[in-house]
Amino acid sequence: MNDTRIWHLVEVIKTGDWKEKLSASEELVAAGSAEVVDNLIPLLKEHNREVRNAAALALIEIGDTKAVSPLLEAIELADEPTDQAALIYALKSLDCSSQFLRVFTMAIAKNEETKAAAQDILFGLGFGPKTEDIARARDILDDARSQILLGDYLILRNYLNNM
Repeated sequence: MNDTRIWHLVEVIKTGDWKEKLSASEELVAAGSAEVVDNLIPLLKEHNREVRNAAALALIEIGDTKAVSPLLEAIELADEPTDQAALIYALKSLDCSSQFLRVFTMAIAKNEETKAAAQDILFGLGFGPKTEDIARARDILDDARSQILLGDYLILRNYLNNM
């Protein structure tokens, strides 16, 4: 796919209706090149949630780990908890092992959707974080103990103890 076509499809994601956004997203996924990923990542910072979600959906399908950190940044900047959950869903198909602490922090979030999605990533991917990251996660969890549900605390503590 040439740069002009990529640019056009990115513009459709920015300005089209939801059906057009999805169609453009699907065409970009079919190309799946590094150039496509590089053009989708900036869309994660758009204020329009449909633009962010269309970009995130395409990034899920492409599966390039280059999108992990930008997706986490978009999640952290999202205004609405439902926006966070939609974006974090995109991380489920990507290797987040290099961002263990950021994902772990989201697993103790107040928003149930964000928390559940982050916990799914932690429990489902089976990656082994560094020993120092596990120790830091224990500290984060202990610091948040009074602010989270006891059940969440026990589940995450057990998870860390089994690492």
